[in-house]
Amino acid sequence: MTLAFIHVGKTGGTTIHKLLRNQENYKQYHLANKYKDNEKYILWIRNPIHRFVSAFNHSYYGVHTDTSTIPEFNLTKCLLPIRLKNSIGKPYMFSKEYDALMKQFTSANHLAESLTSTDSTLREKAIQLMNRREEHIFKGIHWYLLKNDFLNKNRDNILFVGRTEYMTEDIRALANKLNITLDETLKLRENIYVDKSMKYLSPLAIENIIEWYKNTEYVALKQLVTDGWIDEATLNMYYTYEFDMHK
Repeated sequence: MTLAFIHVGKTGGTTIHKLLRNQENYKQYHLANKYKDNEKYILWIRNPIHRFVSAFNHSYYGVHTDTSTIPEFNLTKCLLPIRLKNSIGKPYMFSKEYDALMKQFTSANHLAESLTSTDSTLREKAIQLMNRREEHIFKGIHWYLLKNDFLNKNRDNILFVGRTEYMTEDIRALANKLNITLDETLKLRENIYVDKSMKYLSPLAIENIIEWYKNTEYVALKQLVTDGWIDEATLNMYYTYEFDMHK
Protein backbone atom coordinates (compact mmCIF):
# COMPACT_ATOMS: atom_id res chain seq x y z
CA MET A 1 0.00 0.00 0.00
CA THR A 2 1.20 3.50 -0.84
CA LEU A 3 0.69 6.35 1.62
CA ALA A 4 -0.19 9.29 -0.62
CA PHE A 5 -0.35 12.90 0.52
CA ILE A 6 -2.61 15.13 -1.58
CA HIS A 7 -0.82 18.46 -1.29
CA VAL A 8 -3.34 21.16 -2.11
CA GLY A 9 -1.42 24.38 -2.75
CA LYS A 10 -1.31 27.00 0.01
CA THR A 11 -2.62 24.77 2.79
CA GLY A 12 0.64 24.28 4.67
CA GLY A 13 1.34 21.16 2.68
CA THR A 14 5.11 21.68 2.53
CA THR A 15 5.22 21.17 6.29
CA ILE A 16 3.13 18.00 6.07
CA HIS A 17 5.30 16.66 3.24
CA LYS A 18 8.44 17.18 5.33
CA LEU A 19 6.82 15.29 8.20
CA LEU A 20 5.84 12.31 6.05
CA ARG A 21 8.56 12.06 3.41
CA ASN A 22 10.60 9.44 5.29
CA GLN A 23 7.67 7.09 5.77
CA GLU A 24 7.82 3.80 3.90
CA ASN A 25 5.96 3.70 0.55
CA TYR A 26 5.20 7.42 0.68
CA LYS A 27 4.42 9.71 -2.25
CA GLN A 28 3.10 13.24 -2.74
CA TYR A 29 0.61 14.63 -5.26
CA HIS A 30 1.23 18.33 -5.83
CA LEU A 31 -0.10 20.15 -8.89
CA ALA A 32 -1.12 16.65 -10.01
CA ASN A 33 -4.44 14.81 -9.68
CA LYS A 34 -3.98 11.58 -11.62
CA TYR A 35 -4.09 9.12 -8.76
CA LYS A 36 -3.01 5.47 -8.83
CA ASP A 37 -4.66 2.35 -7.47
CA ASN A 38 -3.86 0.83 -4.08
CA GLU A 39 -3.21 4.14 -2.33
CA LYS A 40 -4.33 5.48 1.02
CA TYR A 41 -4.76 9.23 1.11
CA ILE A 42 -3.94 12.01 3.52
CA LEU A 43 -5.08 15.50 2.59
CA TRP A 44 -5.01 18.97 4.06
CA ILE A 45 -7.60 21.69 3.52
CA ARG A 46 -7.91 25.38 4.30
CA ASN A 47 -10.50 28.14 4.31
CA PRO A 48 -10.93 28.82 0.55
CA ILE A 49 -10.93 32.59 1.06
CA HIS A 50 -7.64 32.54 2.95
CA ARG A 51 -6.24 30.05 0.46
CA PHE A 52 -7.20 32.35 -2.42
CA VAL A 53 -5.33 35.27 -0.86
CA SER A 54 -2.26 33.13 -0.26
CA ALA A 55 -2.41 31.72 -3.80
CA PHE A 56 -2.64 35.20 -5.31
CA ASN A 57 0.28 36.52 -3.26
CA HIS A 58 2.34 33.46 -4.19
CA SER A 59 1.96 34.24 -7.89
CA TYR A 60 2.17 38.00 -7.41
CA TYR A 61 5.52 37.70 -5.68
CA GLY A 62 6.74 35.43 -8.46
CA VAL A 63 5.81 37.62 -11.42
CA HIS A 64 7.15 40.75 -9.73
CA THR A 65 10.56 39.27 -8.88
CA ASP A 66 13.45 40.31 -11.10
CA THR A 67 15.21 36.98 -11.63
CA SER A 68 18.07 38.63 -13.50
CA THR A 69 19.45 40.04 -10.25
CA ILE A 70 17.90 37.70 -7.67
CA PRO A 71 19.94 37.22 -4.47
CA GLU A 72 20.71 34.00 -2.63
CA PHE A 73 17.55 32.03 -1.91
CA ASN A 74 16.34 31.40 1.62
CA LEU A 75 14.67 28.02 1.16
CA THR A 76 12.94 28.24 4.54
CA LYS A 77 11.32 31.63 4.05
CA CYS A 78 11.00 32.03 0.29
CA LEU A 79 7.55 31.58 -1.22
CA LEU A 80 8.61 29.71 -4.35
CA PRO A 81 12.37 29.09 -4.33
CA ILE A 82 12.49 26.31 -6.91
CA ARG A 83 10.23 28.18 -9.31
CA LEU A 84 12.38 31.29 -9.00
CA LYS A 85 15.58 29.36 -9.58
CA ASN A 86 14.14 27.69 -12.65
CA SER A 87 12.99 31.02 -14.07
CA ILE A 88 16.39 32.71 -14.08
CA GLY A 89 17.10 33.92 -17.58
CA LYS A 90 13.57 33.18 -18.81
CA PRO A 91 11.15 35.88 -20.03
CA TYR A 92 8.34 34.86 -17.69
CA MET A 93 7.74 33.11 -14.37
CA PHE A 94 4.74 30.84 -15.06
CA SER A 95 3.61 31.46 -18.64
CA LYS A 96 3.45 34.50 -20.86
CA GLU A 97 -0.35 34.70 -20.61
CA TYR A 98 -0.58 34.00 -16.87
CA ASP A 99 2.16 36.48 -15.98
CA ALA A 100 0.51 39.18 -18.09
CA LEU A 101 -2.86 38.65 -16.39
CA MET A 102 -1.30 38.63 -12.91
CA LYS A 103 0.31 41.99 -13.60
CA GLN A 104 -3.13 43.53 -14.23
CA PHE A 105 -4.01 43.25 -10.53
CA THR A 106 -2.37 44.96 -7.58
CA SER A 107 -3.70 42.67 -4.84
CA ALA A 108 -5.97 39.74 -4.08
CA ASN A 109 -8.61 42.30 -3.12
CA HIS A 110 -8.28 44.01 -6.51
CA LEU A 111 -8.69 40.70 -8.34
CA ALA A 112 -11.66 39.58 -6.24
CA GLU A 113 -13.50 42.89 -6.56
CA SER A 114 -12.83 42.94 -10.31
CA LEU A 115 -14.91 39.77 -10.76
CA THR A 116 -17.99 42.01 -10.64
CA SER A 117 -16.45 45.20 -11.99
CA THR A 118 -18.55 47.46 -14.21
CA ASP A 119 -15.45 47.73 -16.39
CA SER A 120 -16.09 44.81 -18.74
CA THR A 121 -12.45 44.57 -19.84
CA LEU A 122 -11.17 44.38 -16.27
CA ARG A 123 -13.92 41.92 -15.31
CA GLU A 124 -13.03 39.64 -18.22
CA LYS A 125 -9.34 39.68 -17.30
CA ALA A 126 -10.21 38.78 -13.72
CA ILE A 127 -12.33 35.85 -14.89
CA GLN A 128 -9.58 34.70 -17.23
CA LEU A 129 -7.01 34.76 -14.43
CA MET A 130 -9.26 32.84 -12.04
CA ASN A 131 -9.65 30.15 -14.71
CA ARG A 132 -5.98 29.84 -15.66
CA ARG A 133 -4.62 26.37 -14.86
CA GLU A 134 -1.01 27.32 -14.19
CA GLU A 135 -1.07 27.75 -10.44
CA HIS A 136 -2.91 27.55 -7.13
CA ILE A 137 -5.65 30.14 -7.66
CA PHE A 138 -7.51 27.67 -9.88
CA LYS A 139 -5.99 24.42 -8.60
CA GLY A 140 -7.74 24.41 -5.27
CA ILE A 141 -9.42 21.80 -3.12
CA HIS A 142 -11.97 20.90 -5.80
CA TRP A 143 -9.28 20.34 -8.45
CA TYR A 144 -7.68 17.63 -6.33
CA LEU A 145 -10.82 16.05 -4.86
CA LEU A 146 -13.66 16.28 -7.37
CA LYS A 147 -12.03 15.24 -10.65
CA ASN A 148 -13.26 11.82 -11.81
CA ASP A 149 -15.54 11.66 -8.76
CA PHE A 150 -12.48 11.08 -6.57
CA LEU A 151 -14.17 11.62 -3.19
CA ASN A 152 -17.06 9.27 -3.86
CA LYS A 153 -14.81 6.59 -5.32
CA ASN A 154 -12.26 6.77 -2.51
CA ARG A 155 -14.35 7.01 0.65
CA ASP A 156 -12.64 3.90 2.00
CA ASN A 157 -9.16 5.00 0.91
CA ILE A 158 -8.97 8.33 2.74
CA LEU A 159 -7.03 7.96 5.99
CA PHE A 160 -7.05 11.51 7.28
CA VAL A 161 -8.15 15.06 6.52
CA GLY A 162 -6.23 17.84 8.26
CA ARG A 163 -6.95 21.56 8.47
CA THR A 164 -4.45 24.38 8.18
CA GLU A 165 -6.29 26.32 10.88
CA TYR A 166 -5.71 23.49 13.37
CA MET A 167 -2.27 22.44 12.17
CA THR A 168 -0.71 21.42 15.51
CA GLU A 169 -3.62 19.37 16.82
CA ASP A 170 -4.30 17.75 13.46
CA ILE A 171 -0.64 16.76 13.05
CA ARG A 172 -0.84 15.05 16.44
CA ALA A 173 -4.06 13.30 15.42
CA LEU A 174 -2.41 12.15 12.19
CA ALA A 175 0.59 10.79 14.09
CA ASN A 176 -1.73 8.82 16.35
CA LYS A 177 -3.65 7.55 13.33
CA LEU A 178 -0.47 6.29 11.68
CA ASN A 179 1.10 5.22 14.99
CA ILE A 180 4.26 7.17 14.22
CA THR A 181 6.22 10.04 15.73
CA LEU A 182 6.17 13.28 13.78
CA ASP A 183 8.41 16.29 14.32
CA GLU A 184 6.03 18.90 15.70
CA THR A 185 8.81 21.51 15.78
CA LEU A 186 8.53 22.01 12.01
CA LYS A 187 6.94 25.37 11.28
CA LEU A 188 4.73 26.55 8.46
CA ARG A 189 6.76 28.28 5.78
CA GLU A 190 6.47 32.01 6.44
CA ASN A 191 5.75 34.63 3.84
CA ILE A 192 8.06 37.50 4.76
CA TYR A 193 8.09 39.11 1.32
CA VAL A 194 4.44 40.14 0.94
CA ASP A 195 3.23 43.18 2.84
CA LYS A 196 0.48 42.39 5.33
CA SER A 197 -1.82 44.86 3.60
CA MET A 198 -1.84 42.45 0.64
CA LYS A 199 -4.00 40.15 2.77
CA TYR A 200 -6.86 42.63 3.02
CA LEU A 201 -10.22 41.76 1.47
CA SER A 202 -13.22 44.07 1.35
CA PRO A 203 -16.73 42.75 2.03
CA LEU A 204 -17.36 42.81 -1.74
CA ALA A 205 -14.19 40.84 -2.42
CA ILE A 206 -15.16 38.20 0.16
CA GLU A 207 -18.66 37.95 -1.28
CA ASN A 208 -17.24 37.53 -4.79
CA ILE A 209 -14.80 34.80 -3.78
CA ILE A 210 -17.51 32.81 -2.00
CA GLU A 211 -19.72 33.15 -5.06
CA TRP A 212 -16.89 32.16 -7.39
CA TYR A 213 -16.03 29.03 -5.42
CA LYS A 214 -19.58 27.98 -4.52
CA ASN A 215 -19.72 25.25 -7.18
CA THR A 216 -16.14 24.07 -6.73
CA GLU A 217 -14.33 24.53 -3.41
CA TYR A 218 -17.46 24.57 -1.29
CA VAL A 219 -18.95 21.55 -3.04
CA ALA A 220 -15.83 19.56 -2.14
CA LEU A 221 -15.95 20.82 1.45
CA LYS A 222 -19.63 19.93 1.81
CA GLN A 223 -18.81 16.41 0.60
CA LEU A 224 -16.14 16.16 3.31
CA VAL A 225 -18.80 17.14 5.85
CA THR A 226 -21.18 14.50 4.49
CA ASP A 227 -18.45 11.87 4.68
CA GLY A 228 -17.63 12.84 8.27
CA TRP A 229 -14.14 14.24 7.71
CA ILE A 230 -14.89 17.77 8.85
CA ASP A 231 -17.72 19.19 10.93
CA GLU A 232 -20.31 21.84 10.17
CA ALA A 233 -18.49 24.32 12.41
CA THR A 234 -15.39 24.10 10.22
CA LEU A 235 -17.46 24.52 7.07
CA ASN A 236 -19.25 27.55 8.52
CA MET A 237 -15.91 29.09 9.49
CA TYR A 238 -14.78 28.66 5.89
CA TYR A 239 -17.39 31.18 4.79
CA THR A 240 -15.73 33.92 6.86
CA TYR A 241 -12.48 35.84 6.54
CA GLU A 242 -10.46 37.48 9.28
CA PHE A 243 -7.89 40.14 8.52
CA ASP A 244 -5.58 41.75 11.05
CA MET A 245 -2.85 44.13 9.89
CA HIS A 246 -0.83 43.35 13.01
CA LYS A 247 -0.64 39.58 12.51
